Amino acid sequence: MVKAKLGHTVHMDIQKFKDESEDYVAHMWRRVALSSREPLEQMSSYQLAIEALNSPSNEWQKVEYLLEFGQWLYVNDFPLQDAIDQIEWAADILLNMTSQNSQTTIAPAEGKAKGSSMFLDGKKVPAKAAATKVAKGRRTPPKKGGSLKESKESLAASHSRKSVSIGDKLTDVKSTSSESENEINPADYIPIAKEADIGVLPVDTSLTVTSVVDARQLDMLVRVHVVLAQVVGSASQCYRDICLTAYGYLMQLWKVCLSTSGPVLKELATNQPDSLPSGKKSTQPKSKNTKEPAKDKAKRKGALDTMPVTTEDWAHYDAPDELLEAFKQEAMKKTGINSETIEKPMLSLHTLNTLMTMLSGVGYTHLMLPILAFQDVLSRSLLKSNALHVLTHIRAIEVCQQLDLKSGCNYHEKLIGGQMQISEDERAMSREEIAILKEKKVQVTREEMRLKESLARLAEQTSEKDQRKLRTRPTDGDKKEDVMESHLGKVLGAVTFRDVWTDTAEVLIRLGFYQNARDLLAEANIAAQEFDDKPLQGRILYLLAKLSFEEAQFIQAVNLCKAAQEMFEGDEMYWFDTTKLMIDATLEDYENRYSSRLARTIVVHALNEFLSVHELRPNRLSITGYILGILEGKLASIQATVLMKKNINAPQIMKGVLSACERFENATDRLIKLGYKREAVPFMKEYAGILRYLARNSIENEIKHTYYLQSLLVLREGLSLAEEVFQDVQTLCSLSNNRNMSFPTQREFADILIETGDLLLEILQLHDKERRMKQFADQRKGSIVKMVEDFICQTPVYTHMEKEWVEIAHTCGEEALSKLLTAHSLAGNIQRLKARALCSMGWCFKLLSLQKGPDAPPHWLVHEMEMLKTNFEAESVEADETDEKSEPPDKEEKAFRKYSPLIKQMKDMHQDSKYYLIQATECLVQCLSLSLYHKFTDLAGRVSLELVDCFGQFDPATASSFLALHQSCETSRHLEKILHTSQPDPTTSKLAALLRQRYNLQLHDISTNLSNSPLMASIQAALQADWQCWKRLEVMPNHIDLLREFPPNFNFVILQHSPDKNFLYGSLLDKPRPGGDKMGEKRSQKQASTVPSRARVFGMETSARLLNELVSKFQQHKQSVQQLLLKQEYQRTQAALRQKMLQNLDDNMKQQEAKLFLEEEDRDEENRLQEEFRELVAAMELYLKPIMEPIEAALSSNPPVTVKDPPPSQECVILLADPDLMQMPLEALECLSAELIAAFSRDFSLQLFYHRYHVDQPVEDPAGEKKKKPKGGDQLVTSRIPGAREAKQKQAKIIPLDRPLKPGQISMNTMNVKYILDTNLDCAETEENKPIEQFQKVLDEYEQQFTPRWLGISGEDHTPSVGEWEVYMIESSGFIFYGMEHLLSYIPPSKISALNIPDCTMLYLLDLAQTSKSFLGQSKIDVLKSHSDLALEKPLETAMLTSLTGVKCIMMNQWYCTLAENKDRLHLTMKDLLEKGKMTGETVRLLCSPQRRKAEEEASIAAEEEASQNKASVDSDSRKGDRRRGGSPESPRSPRKDPGGKKDQGGKKGRSQGSGSSRVSSRASSRSGHKEGVQHDEEGDVDPDKDQEEPKEEERMFIQRSWFNMVCYGLPSIVFTH
Repeated sequence: MVKAKLGHTVHMDIQKFKDESEDYVAHMWRRVALSSREPLEQMSSYQLAIEALNSPSNEWQKVEYLLEFGQWLYVNDFPLQDAIDQIEWAADILLNMTSQNSQTTIAPAEGKAKGSSMFLDGKKVPAKAAATKVAKGRRTPPKKGGSLKESKESLAASHSRKSVSIGDKLTDVKSTSSESENEINPADYIPIAKEADIGVLPVDTSLTVTSVVDARQLDMLVRVHVVLAQVVGSASQCYRDICLTAYGYLMQLWKVCLSTSGPVLKELATNQPDSLPSGKKSTQPKSKNTKEPAKDKAKRKGALDTMPVTTEDWAHYDAPDELLEAFKQEAMKKTGINSETIEKPMLSLHTLNTLMTMLSGVGYTHLMLPILAFQDVLSRSLLKSNALHVLTHIRAIEVCQQLDLKSGCNYHEKLIGGQMQISEDERAMSREEIAILKEKKVQVTREEMRLKESLARLAEQTSEKDQRKLRTRPTDGDKKEDVMESHLGKVLGAVTFRDVWTDTAEVLIRLGFYQNARDLLAEANIAAQEFDDKPLQGRILYLLAKLSFEEAQFIQAVNLCKAAQEMFEGDEMYWFDTTKLMIDATLEDYENRYSSRLARTIVVHALNEFLSVHELRPNRLSITGYILGILEGKLASIQATVLMKKNINAPQIMKGVLSACERFENATDRLIKLGYKREAVPFMKEYAGILRYLARNSIENEIKHTYYLQSLLVLREGLSLAEEVFQDVQTLCSLSNNRNMSFPTQREFADILIETGDLLLEILQLHDKERRMKQFADQRKGSIVKMVEDFICQTPVYTHMEKEWVEIAHTCGEEALSKLLTAHSLAGNIQRLKARALCSMGWCFKLLSLQKGPDAPPHWLVHEMEMLKTNFEAESVEADETDEKSEPPDKEEKAFRKYSPLIKQMKDMHQDSKYYLIQATECLVQCLSLSLYHKFTDLAGRVSLELVDCFGQFDPATASSFLALHQSCETSRHLEKILHTSQPDPTTSKLAALLRQRYNLQLHDISTNLSNSPLMASIQAALQADWQCWKRLEVMPNHIDLLREFPPNFNFVILQHSPDKNFLYGSLLDKPRPGGDKMGEKRSQKQASTVPSRARVFGMETSARLLNELVSKFQQHKQSVQQLLLKQEYQRTQAALRQKMLQNLDDNMKQQEAKLFLEEEDRDEENRLQEEFRELVAAMELYLKPIMEPIEAALSSNPPVTVKDPPPSQECVILLADPDLMQMPLEALECLSAELIAAFSRDFSLQLFYHRYHVDQPVEDPAGEKKKKPKGGDQLVTSRIPGAREAKQKQAKIIPLDRPLKPGQISMNTMNVKYILDTNLDCAETEENKPIEQFQKVLDEYEQQFTPRWLGISGEDHTPSVGEWEVYMIESSGFIFYGMEHLLSYIPPSKISALNIPDCTMLYLLDLAQTSKSFLGQSKIDVLKSHSDLALEKPLETAMLTSLTGVKCIMMNQWYCTLAENKDRLHLTMKDLLEKGKMTGETVRLLCSPQRRKAEEEASIAAEEEASQNKASVDSDSRKGDRRRGGSPESPRSPRKDPGGKKDQGGKKGRSQGSGSSRVSSRASSRSGHKEGVQHDEEGDVDPDKDQEEPKEEERMFIQRSWFNMVCYGLPSIVFTH
């Protein structure tokens, strides 16, 4: 061995063992091969080791050496066929063992094995292959044949053949010991090309798999074929056949073991009835598992030795303990699973794991269950490892989940008893092994110290040279010992906990059990570090990186991948896995703005590195080619994703997208050639999606057609690949076996079928649209123009692309329908795929209905047709009278005969169209019910919109209900997206962790089917039970019936764009009708018969460009307002400071300076912005006019009803608009200024509004309890707010409030309001409208009746922490924030969305009033935030996030304003809500309509005066009144009247200041009439008649921006009560 390590020849030394046995000599040659450093020496040693084994008794060892030698040739990049030949030779030897055992006489023969020939020439091979050069003429005698002659002399003459192997060719002449070499053969010296015969000829050509009955042979055959499949690679045509052959040998092993165990089981049952329990205890380490066989016996059909037949049977199979005991008996020594047949159980286990990986890669997932059952037997019988037993069942759970075998998942979960974490016994054993290792290390250290001391003493007697040799030789030997084992890979020994834990953690990560996986990896990492297992440490680091990626810790994942690459230099797949994970983590890093650019850099660098590896390792072409294909596809995906966010029609952008498409083509071609068809299909789908995107955004029709056809071509190619893979999988088993399963390849095939069907339907829709446009153009032409065009037109000559487009357009409907029907049948029990197929089928039938129709669909013209119908009725009557007098009947008959065929044809077409429409409605309704039941919100939204188009204005009540459902689904999806954005880090909260876990389970649902797993159900249940935000996302199945739950004075107006924003829908929902407990069906039937439906639905075509321009103009206007207000605030602050400094100047100069500063410099800019706002409102009116005009007419109409309606003054309008329209001041619409509307609010959807309203109903009872609870003092103890106990003691000083609620109104407890004011004290010292001071005035003004128990924090006390924000919001019925910046700048969005505050009735926000100090501080904070965080802090997103918390009503600003405006709003709204008892929606209505407030105040003053006059007249007529005139009635009324008037006047004055009317003279004149007699103003002499008539027009023309700043989200009917 020392000579071999030094590179010296060892042939003479091996001659010393010539008297030893063959196996010993072969063993020594193998040791030499392991010790040698040169490839030539290693190969020569391996060949000599194989040649040394000639006797039949050493054939098992020869098979082992041949396998090892074949793997060595493959790893060291020698010709691939040479490696294949060695492995096939080993297989031939194993198969001939079966023939020899089955025959009485053995006929051994050596020769050319079928399919295992090698052709060589006399040329030298360069580089590494130089080590394989062969002396062509040299032949060694057939040593194997010679040995067979010595053992079988009777058959020597007939079966001896000349055979040459690679080992024979490389054998040195001096090293051979055969007598036949003494003769001189010219062929030994003349290099000529000859065919080498390797292996043995099969003795029995009719041998089948069932002929092999020896368990050891079957186990070795499985190993041989798995290694052969690895060497051949997936690019080979026989790769799948080899894998199936290995699987067939394993099934034969099962069959042999079970078939021969019957008699042994009977014998054990009769002779040893008491020994079985002990056997059970010995095989099962835990008592929990000993109860399982009883259950198995109850469930098992047949005897214990019965072999499962179907895949479902294998999913429920667990080898009984009696069978394991039978395998140990002497009778099953060769046919059972025991130490005699499975000599290397760990190697067999590793081989089976490799086989499962290969079967899963080609789609044979269902074949993994028998393999897992065999592994379970190994873990329980031979290896006796409970950790391995648990790992096997966890893998079985994963396989059953992929096959949708829920009963199998439950069965295996029961078997392991939920043991997905480390048991304490295993942990203790692992720690004990570590302690023993440490003790051994201590002993080694002591021995080293003792050796060093002895060496030191020896050094005194020896020379320095000898001392150096003694010191260096041991270390060199250690290094070479490490190198000796390097080319063999990992050495398998006993079961180690750290390896099993790592494997278990890998499976648990795929299943979504992240915490269990983390615990396993942590313990395994401790053991790996102690044992210095570098490969395992690298793998653990990679799995930790993968776990970090799943938990959205992307930076940590990248760092762990780098650490894993530094820890261990693995193979190509190891580097590919770590690199790909780095790329994915970099792309997902939301904190890095340049994540896409950095990921692209990593991909390009990885591609260059793997290209060099691809050229250097020819035997690994299938693996390196797969890596290159995946990386190239990833690079194309990154490039296309980045470019599609820009203007796609720009030349440079288009060039980059087309280059990405070329990369997709190259990647898919490479993967398909290498046999990775399943991996190529996702890239083809993505490639087709990019082409569809290009087609949708193209301007010219020809370019659109080209891209659509290319996309269809790509999808069809991917469809053929998926179909080929699925058919290959399906044909392995019978149809009855596959009936209750859903293969991953089956779901992938169904998915791409639906994708292809959708693309075909998109083509059909485009073609029908173009045909209708051409039809319209033809209808506008006159008869003469048509005749001329028909005369001069020529036969069109189509190009190849146009011809293909026309052909596909004619058949795409039927083709799409056939594909969708196939997908529906393949969906099986996968409800989402079934719903997708139904949705696309409904869309297909609808498009076919439109295509079959004679004219364009009149769904959105019915309302106009009805309006025109009345105008044409009179004209038609007159026309009929004149026709009867003038025209003879012959002309009518001729016209009827002329047009009757056309009429009949159109009627038939209309009938066909109607039939298809009925089918479309049926499919869509089925899909809708399925989607709502299983909470497929995206599909439900799509289907409901299709149903809206199906019904249109023919059935406005049904269409409006489906439009509301579509809006609810779209809102739910949008809110869920915002919720995910607000919870990016799963380590911050349990909500974020559950959302991320749910997202990961749904990400690869097509292949893993994890969305139907019990873990997903538990996640959904936890979210539904614990989080208000998730409850608010729910769309209820009875959504259509939600209107019955609302009061009859609620009027819902819906404004919703289509997903592509090219169509606008508007609807007025039917008026809600109350349904009491006993009114029931009789009332509903009477109302249905007497009350006409008020539902209206409208639609119009628009453009996404126009909408985006309008929204961007509003955003720019808001930014301009923010900049101007910030500038004015800064200038005001500086002016106030200047005035404070110049105390000696007189007042006239101060006023003159302020006037010049505030009015002259900023008036022009303010007027410009006001005019710009009015123009934007006019543009919004014009955009929505076709929808809002008929809705306004419907709102003004009040049909008679049988039920008592509330008075018109209580009518509430709720605007339900999409997020794009929500960014506009919709309250400024002219239709909402009607006198009938008393209150209005806005919300995002009807379902969200229902959640707000419905949750409030049961809260009324607890509200009564809360009034009683303070008496007992229970709430005082649990409250975390300081001062709560003192506030409760103010009960005696509070004036009781008797404010009865009207129908539909919801109460809010005014005694439980909390507030936070100006947390950072951002106001200037000279500011007159400080929030703290203004709010204190409100508290003082309403202290006796409304605000005595209001608690809160102001910036003067301290800056509240995030925890205080949460406490004050949770423990309140109403929360008020009055400050400078937006709410989410003080409390993070992640904290807001995670709050559960359903008891918080109202959220009142007076923010967006920036000061110089607040802007400076906030800008420093915003620099550190990501783009997604800043997007969440906008007003609309703030309203969405706070709506998810459970708040019922939100009053907040839409854009920035001044502190003076916020002050006026505070006083006005508090007066309306507290003193006057108005509803929240009514308060906002008055803010948006100052003239309405003025009219109401004048009416109230007039009514009060009239009441006082009537009272005075009545008192004067009575004698008792004359006596009491100077007493109590007179004196209290006079002081109450004047202060009330003053308060009203003050409120009006504040409103005039807050509304900005002082800056518009016309608006000031319209308000001046209200101030006469109260203010000594210059404009106080305005005629009151003009004040009532003229301002109405002026108010529409000169509306102010500040009127519409505050809006109300949610319930408009909340009233403050005690």
